[in-house]
Amino acid sequence: MTRTNTRGGFTLIELLVAMAIITTLAGFILLVYPGARDQDRARNAVSDLEATFKMAQGMAARDKSPRGVRFIVDGTGKPDARFVTELQYVELPPPLIPNLKPLTSGSPDNEPRVRFDYTPLATGTTPPAGTVNSRKCFIENLTLDQATQILPNSTIVMPVFGSWHKVIGVLATTGPNASGRYTVQVALEVFPDAIMGGGTQAVTYHFSVYLPATPLVGEPTVLLSKNICVDLNVPDLNASPRIMLGSIGPPPNTGDFDVIFSPDGKLVGAPSGQLFFWVRDYTKVPNMRIGEGPALVDAFRRVGDMYIVSVRASGALGHNQVLWPNMGTGVYPAGQDPFLLARQEQNQ
Repeated sequence: MTRTNTRGGFTLIELLVAMAIITTLAGFILLVYPGARDQDRARNAVSDLEATFKMAQGMAARDKSPRGVRFIVDGTGKPDARFVTELQYVELPPPLIPNLKPLTSGSPDNEPRVRFDYTPLATGTTPPAGTVNSRKCFIENLTLDQATQILPNSTIVMPVFGSWHKVIGVLATTGPNASGRYTVQVALEVFPDAIMGGGTQAVTYHFSVYLPATPLVGEPTVLLSKNICVDLNVPDLNASPRIMLGSIGPPPNTGDFDVIFSPDGKLVGAPSGQLFFWVRDYTKVPNMRIGEGPALVDAFRRVGDMYIVSVRASGALGHNQVLWPNMGTGVYPAGQDPFLLARQEQNQ
């Protein structure tokens, strides 16, 4: 009969050696593939952005009032203020409703109303006659107090039209007229072309105006992953001629940008029917707004993982990677742009 002595577990020396080997292997992996960590950061930022949008949609449905997400433009600690790393939940204050009672005056022209005035091109012109040359929106017969409350980023709601329209600028305020009332001409992010049809005039007396959004009290600020931003300098490309990353967008201004959802979850205002948000590491390439060509190819090779998060007018969300240009020429083929994969994702 023999007896052997066995030892359970590891000695301290063996444990330290094993930990050193594991640490060395992990460091080697990161050295060989440093983008692994950055890739996770970009993906996490996409998930956070989509979750924030969904939360705002849920708040709007719950409260039966518009809610949204503000992209905070702040240059602190970043090379560009429009590299957004912080998001904030916002709400629209109670609406201004100029017509609280049924129409009572002798003439409806004296009642508060929203009037649209379209001017078509004349016969024998290019583009074809009937193409809209100018679109104007007037909010008429307001008191002075009401007129002064109409500001950029207000939202006009017109139940008869079934639409919401974001005000991107106040063009003129005129008055008072003989009745002591004022008219405010505004520029809209999206005009109601579908409602207008082929007409040149449209009027509604049933409307309200939500004033600009304010931070939602009690809700935390959402921070994106380290070094990851939503680059508000990069626009969607629908212009003709198509110039690669050639103009500011998607927001029409240089301040904070609000994405607002109505109580039914739909996006309030979207010039092309949807919004795109470019998510990337801002420390690797300081500027993606460069022309097509070799410089663009070099930027794509250095910038690491990038994603486009899309929001459709219906409120549907999606994301996909940024489409690369032709790696030989740095030019996008006809019909393609960086947002193509995200656009296809939404159409599936």
